[in-house]
Amino acid sequence: MGGDDTFLGQAILQKSSELSGKNLEKEEKNMEASDLIEQNFEKTVLKNKIDSMKEEMSLFSRTLDSDHLDNAKSMWKELDEENHTQPDLQITSKELFEAGFQFQSVAAYENVQAQLTELQNAQDNLN
Repeated sequence: MGGDDTFLGQAILQKSSELSGKNLEKEEKNMEASDLIEQNFEKTVLKNKIDSMKEEMSLFSRTLDSDHLDNAKSMWKELDEENHTQPDLQITSKELFEAGFQFQSVAAYENVQAQLTELQNAQDNLN
């Protein structure tokens, strides 16, 4: 009987070792999956921040409301402090205003061109 007990004990130890190895593999896979989920979450949060910043710049370009510019600048600064690369803030007011004329011939009027030039100069100074 002693030999049977030894054999049984060895079989139990071997099976236990196999199960531990499988559990370890499962745990490693779970950790890898968790890391990937966290990385994807961080990328999504970063993309959302950049999209929000771009939307604020777009709103400023359309409305010239300085609150939107301030919001975009603070978002840009926050991203910069977190060492994330982000696009430069670009104002596109002149292009939006110019494209907004229902009749393109109106955009060619002398005083309209003067105002658009003034807007372009201000936009260049900000960019």
